[in-house]
Amino acid sequence: MVEVLDRRSVHNFFVKARLAPGVTRVTAAHAASQVASSLTLARPEGWVPGQQFSLVPTSDVQVVPGVDPLLRAATWLLITVVGLVLLLACTNLASFLVARVLDRLGRQVKVPVLFHYAENDQFFNPKTTRLWFERFSAGGARAEYVLQPAFGTDGHYLFGSTLGVRYWLPTVERFLGQHGVQFARLDADEPDRRMLLAVDRLPNVKTDACRNLYRAFLEAPGPRAYAVSDDGRCGFAGGVENARDAAVRQCGTVAKGNCMVYAVDDSVIWKESVAGQQ
Repeated sequence: MVEVLDRRSVHNFFVKARLAPGVTRVTAAHAASQVASSLTLARPEGWVPGQQFSLVPTSDVQVVPGVDPLLRAATWLLITVVGLVLLLACTNLASFLVARVLDRLGRQVKVPVLFHYAENDQFFNPKTTRLWFERFSAGGARAEYVLQPAFGTDGHYLFGSTLGVRYWLPTVERFLGQHGVQFARLDADEPDRRMLLAVDRLPNVKTDACRNLYRAFLEAPGPRAYAVSDDGRCGFAGGVENARDAAVRQCGTVAKGNCMVYAVDDSVIWKESVAGQQ
């Protein structure tokens, strides 16, 4: 050790010391700086001009003061990598466990089942949901798999969104109809609601897209409005104060003809709209 201390070319020594009573870290750092400056002026053999002494509190030292910053960065990187590996492992394990459950259910469930997902579901991707469907069907169950096109920014919320009604409701109706299950609104037989609920009586409308949008209108919170154009385009707004204007504006973004309000809240006002345009 003495031989090492005698070599002035060695600059990687770390000395641990206790501050004298009444001496602050700032005072000690200033004193160390003055020592370094005097060594620079004296230029002893092996001293690099401009070199300084660093004072580091013991509480900040993990291993070696000069290496600690690199160790911290490497440690956080390692923690991040391990976390990602564990996350992927947990995700795969959860998917596997769900698949095992579906294996069992596929042998027990005797009624038809609809697996209905959106392409951009951020919770369950198409590969996973199709695996679930295949495992369920392999047990002998009757099932159908439907993958909707992307909906919004996260298709997981397709079924919770009012606008999503226009996409999933026709598929559910078709599936239930294939198996002899009647699907209708609870108020479908009320006389004063028949005109409002008559989707097939929409004026000018010839596309399923606008019919399905009207069904979304029927499920939307008020204030709500639905508008149609001369060339069969449509627009809808729900849960906004100026629903009429909003529906007409939305219709106008896709229509080439004039847009008029067909229904507002629970009333069909088409005749009044037509009369107002004459």
